[in-house]
Amino acid sequence: MFYFNGIRSDEMGVIAEEEDFMARAALRTRENVIDGVDGSRFDLLGYNNVSIALKLYILKPKRLDDIFQWLNGYGILEYNGRITNACFFNELHPIRSSNIKTMETTLIRSPFWYDVADTFQKITTDYVINIGNRLSKPIIKLVGEQGENVDITIGNVRFTYLFDTAEYVEIDCYEKTEIADGFSKSKQISIGFEYPSLVVGRNKVIRHSGNCDIYIKRKDCWL
Repeated sequence: MFYFNGIRSDEMGVIAEEEDFMARAALRTRENVIDGVDGSRFDLLGYNNVSIALKLYILKPKRLDDIFQWLNGYGILEYNGRITNACFFNELHPIRSSNIKTMETTLIRSPFWYDVADTFQKITTDYVINIGNRLSKPIIKLVGEQGENVDITIGNVRFTYLFDTAEYVEIDCYEKTEIADGFSKSKQISIGFEYPSLVVGRNKVIRHSGNCDIYIKRKDCWL
């Protein structure tokens, strides 16, 4: 059983022949060949999306219109307690097989998985742990009083933030944005190009000055 955009596959009467969405994404590389040097070197450029061929059995043919709408475009895939971004772009063409219909398609998903029960966790120690197997780009929520200027290190990145009337901010370390009440708070933060990331295992959290509560989610990431 899997979920796509919050809808369970068995509710739609859909069963995947090989319901296994686990796969390691391929690395993108650039080969560097130098004249006079044996072999070559490779630059690592990140991970590709994962493409998985699916054969689906349609147990409720009368719901085909709903299924076509459901498996259409971008959405969130949930499987085995983890979630990832996914999409269905191919045409869906049902074929009768015995007393049921089947159709084949391709699922394209992000290279990374996150915990489906992910929520903001308050950090009360001097470290935070990424229990996954891949570096994560977390969302950091700071809560403090107006006028408070905090100086914090998370992982290997140190930054400062000056609270305004919102008295909180959510820092998305993947998107590199600072948002509160739907407005950008980029003028309140002093940070370089790099935002905090969490390596696998323990990552330091240092409060150099100022008082605020620190919450983190999307801290665990799996490849």
